[in-house]
Amino acid sequence: MSFPQAVVLLALVFLFATSASAAGAKGPLVKASFESDPRKAGWRTGADRGEFKGAWAKADADSAGRFLRAETGHWQSPAVPVTPLDYYRLRFRSRGVCEGYWAAEFFDADGNQLAADHYDSLRGSNRWRANEYCLRANIDAASLRVRFIARRGPVAVDDVTIEPVARPAVAAWADKLYALLPPVRTKPPASRGALLAKTLARLGKGPSLRVVLLGDSIANDTSHSGLDVLLERAYPSCRVELVNSVRGGTGCAYYRRENRVERYVLRHRPDLLILAGISNGYDVESLRAVIRQVRAKSDCEILVLTGCIHPRVQGEIHFAEGAGMSREEACRVILKFPERIAAMAVAEKVELYDIRAAWDDYIAKSPMPHAWFMRDAVHANTRGKHVVGRILLRYFQPK
Repeated sequence: MSFPQAVVLLALVFLFATSASAAGAKGPLVKASFESDPRKAGWRTGADRGEFKGAWAKADADSAGRFLRAETGHWQSPAVPVTPLDYYRLRFRSRGVCEGYWAAEFFDADGNQLAADHYDSLRGSNRWRANEYCLRANIDAASLRVRFIARRGPVAVDDVTIEPVARPAVAAWADKLYALLPPVRTKPPASRGALLAKTLARLGKGPSLRVVLLGDSIANDTSHSGLDVLLERAYPSCRVELVNSVRGGTGCAYYRRENRVERYVLRHRPDLLILAGISNGYDVESLRAVIRQVRAKSDCEILVLTGCIHPRVQGEIHFAEGAGMSREEACRVILKFPERIAAMAVAEKVELYDIRAAWDDYIAKSPMPHAWFMRDAVHANTRGKHVVGRILLRYFQPK
């Protein structure tokens, strides 16, 4: 072999080694088949109510090896590092006659758990079934931990993988999921976008659009709808950064006080602020107060969404009980709310979209019952989340 040939060969070997190293760096963050003791790899058990009951179980008729079993409580993975706003793919096999939960929980650099988590159902099955989900790290996240939770009976989990995933692959996964759902045919109002000119211009020309979604657990579910990657595909010149700034059971009556608008909205420097969720309590003046506080320090555009996902009647009863009203008094407030919020939106020059009506229209026309889209009485499962994402995609898509 001549000297030049040797040099070329060495260069190719170095290039291959470097590429392999880089590929390894992007490999799975978690890859667990549980054939060895999971506790030595950082897996832990915990009790949600009462005590944990479960085991690192031995092989049975449906499994070739060991797996995790929880009768009550949960198994949780070790915490692994993540990059804010990046996506990760979670794959695992599960089995359990009754439904359970899985949850992705995020932690900041100091180890504090963030309110913006990701919960979903573990569907019941007598046999092992494969599961695949894509989830986005919160903007303040430094690490991620996954839990598998027994809910109404024992659950079993095996072959857990968590790995980074590219955004086009997330959109493809969302398409695969959406193909199994009744299609969204709800037409957005003809006036849509009238007060979102800068948002639509950024979507069309780029380079980026930062959306802050402010609200409660329903707003959090909405943020896990795949909307950002679907908008990027519809508008390929724009990178969409979706920040879920949320707190369970919290509406604008909370955010308007004690300079919380700075912490939950302004520090994220939004181009578009979306006020969402079901916890505003039909309180138009609190919505107005948050809008004015934002406007005092930011020129971002604002979109107000009515509440969706939860059953309407249940939400109305909850409001009446929480406000200390009779059902009749609550009904009067609720019936006047559409008129009052529409007047507020006109006065404050913000966009308003009645996504409640779009959700109700979809559920009414769906061959599947409301519960098929829910993980519990109030919150959406992945199906319901992605229905909301497709409704919003139709709202923002080019006319």
